[in-house]
Amino acid sequence: MRDMLLRHRWLGPELAGRPALGPNALRRFDFGMAAGIELTADVTLAAQLVDTVSAYVFGAVNQELAELRAQRRTGLTEDQWRASVAPYLRDVIAGGEYPYLTRRMREAEDPTATQSFEFGLACVLEGVSRAARPPR
Repeated sequence: MRDMLLRHRWLGPELAGRPALGPNALRRFDFGMAAGIELTADVTLAAQLVDTVSAYVFGAVNQELAELRAQRRTGLTEDQWRASVAPYLRDVIAGGEYPYLTRRMREAEDPTATQSFEFGLACVLEGVSRAARPPR
């Protein structure tokens, strides 16, 4: 889904609204529901689980596409943009008002878009798996 949405940048908003009812969309829906039904026999819960994963994918791809739009609009790559805002952020950090932002800026690694997507998806799938388990 992510690859398709990145390839066809116009498609995300179309799929996020009312569902298309063509054969490809129906196959995609049925494929998702098959995965949901593997987790729970409750079809309502299965649909909610599939919708949750889909919402994550759409949101994550939208963030990636927003970065690409910003690059086109400004003419700056992400690295160039970071370099352009670095003096401001150094002043912000020096002010000491944002200790968590400071720590993030100084210590955290910057994963690639794919790494971020895969980490987030793994978190969502773990949550979906837990939600599908019957209460004890």
